Amino acid sequence: MQKSMMIEFKKLIFIFLSFISFSNLLAHNYFFAFAEVEYIEDQSKIEATLVLTAHDFEEYLKKSRQLSSTLEFALTDSLETSLVCKNLTDHFSLKTQSSTTKDSLIEIDLKFEGYQLLLNGNIEFYFSANNVLSHNSFLMKFDLLMDYFPEQQNKVTFLHQTKKKTLEFLPNSRNQFIELNK
Repeated sequence: MQKSMMIEFKKLIFIFLSFISFSNLLAHNYFFAFAEVEYIEDQSKIEATLVLTAHDFEEYLKKSRQLSSTLEFALTDSLETSLVCKNLTDHFSLKTQSSTTKDSLIEIDLKFEGYQLLLNGNIEFYFSANNVLSHNSFLMKFDLLMDYFPEQQNKVTFLHQTKKKTLEFLPNSRNQFIELNK
């Protein structure tokens, strides 16, 4: 009797552990993307790095029919690379005040510099922009993947001179101003 109870107990533990392992393989409950943006004022330059989970971004691109192969393969093709970058800059953008009209904002043209697929499953995308003149503030948009993953949260670390500021972007706060002198 004792031996059969022990066998049943081991089966229950095995089923329970299998269930937990299987459910962890299916999905994760949180989605994050990060960016680091540096404004190099004396060079009038912006450098930005976007970091996101490669399989989440690939899934989003496939489900929205913007990608037919793997992300890694797509980034070896110039046409598909430009489509991927267009998607990124549609959801990650910077604007600053126009030098002619203080009330209007102009979008900063971010140029794709490259990417790196990391061993931890993340992918980093590198962008830059030259001739960026700021009037002490930027409007930042960072709603990447928020329409696909409702739990998506994005974070930007903005560097300027010796100051560092962090902004959080949520589905209800996709755009935020960053003040340079505060």
